Parts: sequence; C-alpha cells; structure tokens
Amino acid sequence: MKIKKIFILIGLLILTVSLVAERAQSQTKSYYSGDAIIYQGSLIIGSVNLGRLELFKLEGKKLVKAASLKAVASPQLIGGSDFFDLIFNREGDKLYVYTANGRAIYKYDISDLARPALVNKLIDNSWDYFSGLDKADNKILSYGTKGIKLWNQDGQVIDAYDLTNKNFYNINFNDGSNYLFNLDKNSLKIFEKSG
Repeated sequence: MKIKKIFILIGLLILTVSLVAERAQSQTKSYYSGDAIIYQGSLIIGSVNLGRLELFKLEGKKLVKAASLKAVASPQLIGGSDFFDLIFNREGDKLYVYTANGRAIYKYDISDLARPALVNKLIDNSWDYFSGLDKADNKILSYGTKGIKLWNQDGQVIDAYDLTNKNFYNINFNDGSNYLFNLDKNSLKIFEKSG
C-alpha cells in the first residue's frame, strides 16, 4: 500500500511539473544561404537565416560571430524587422553589406566588423517589395515584386526590368552579357537587356 502511494505521489508530481513548467523554443536553424568575401586577407561570411544580419569572420580554423543586426521596422512602411537577403560589395577600400527587408534596402559599412554603421536606407517611390539581392555589372541588383532594379553606389536606380519570378534565384542577370535568363515553371525564357 505504501509503495502504491509513493508511485501515485511521484505521478502527481511529474504531472504538476509538466503542466506548470514553461515551454521553451529553440531558434537553432541551419545556415543555408548568405554571401562570403575576402576582405583585407580575412574571410568574411554573412547570413540572414534568423531574420537578423549575422556577420562572421574566420579566425584560424574557427568561425567567429563578429556582429548581429536587426532591421528597424518603420510603422509607416510595409515590411517587418526581418532581413531576407544580403550581398557584400567592396567600394574603394571599404566593405559594405546590402540587406533587403521588403520595403527597404539597407547599406552598412562593415569595414570595421565590430562596429557596423548604417550608411543608407534605400526606398524607391514605386512601392516595390524587395526580397532578394545580387550583384551585376559592378552594381547592386534588387529583385522585387515590381521587377529587377540596378542601383549605383549612391542609392539611385539606374536601370529597371519588368521581370519577376516567385523564386528570384531562377532569374540570372548574366554579367557582361546582353541577356536575362528566367527559369519560370517548366520553361526557360531569354530576354534582351536592351529590349
């Protein structure tokens, strides 16, 4: 009888603890996309997999997190505080990272990885929603709901193409070529940049 009571008490204790204990959620995710660059002899890697801009530096055989930034959400703008994509760009002797979070493209000076500095927040007046970034012809390339845009280093759109795809990675803006390639559903579409 005594053993039965002990088992019942242990069962009640386990039940009580499981109902009262707070549940925890992990933010562990694998890093599957990003960009990398060699800057001043060091390998710099960036990722936005957790919605934050995370910058890493290779030190010896170890990858060390150097910075982590979150976009500042503006209440008057569509888009949240999560970054969707990033691209590194060397301009002169400085290193910059461009990030997209929907309504805006952010430009950070990361020449000093320990102190990233926001240089520019690019918003065009067409109410485009930016989901991806790339580089082409030494310019920043944005993929959005209104097509592809080429930006200069001053944050001005210098060319645009009315070409979209649900998966922007399926659009290839071939450097030095006069053609755009779009893999859409089961077909490959080729467009002339000048046309």
